[in-house]
Amino acid sequence: EPGIDFSKGDLELRKVSHKALSDISFAVESFRFNVVVARIMELVNAARKAVDSGVGPSDAAVREAVEIVAISLSLIAPYAAEEMWEVLGHEPSVARAGWPSVDPKLLTQDSVTAIFQINGKIKSRVEVSPDITDEA
Repeated sequence: EPGIDFSKGDLELRKVSHKALSDISFAVESFRFNVVVARIMELVNAARKAVDSGVGPSDAAVREAVEIVAISLSLIAPYAAEEMWEVLGHEPSVARAGWPSVDPKLLTQDSVTAIFQINGKIKSRVEVSPDITDEA
């Protein structure tokens, strides 16, 4: 919605939202609608968890997540998506909203898990920076 600065919202929820949006976009292009439904559910759960953990329903990241859910849901459940869109205060129709764009900065990972195996058995896991070098 114009006037809402989503960048001021909960960063972790925004990362989950944009990862889900990226996955949903790829799944739609691949006609994998079961994956679309799964990613929508994951995003709904993440938004609910953020609201319950104290971020609150008025947080910009929560609104962004719900808008992504509504737009994504419009592909498989248009009536429900239309209802959501109107409750969010938008003019009908969600079909005219256009597909949201993914912010590539929100897709970068802060850390990756390095797994150490000996003879095929996992011995240890370590969280490291994704841009670690051989010298580190």
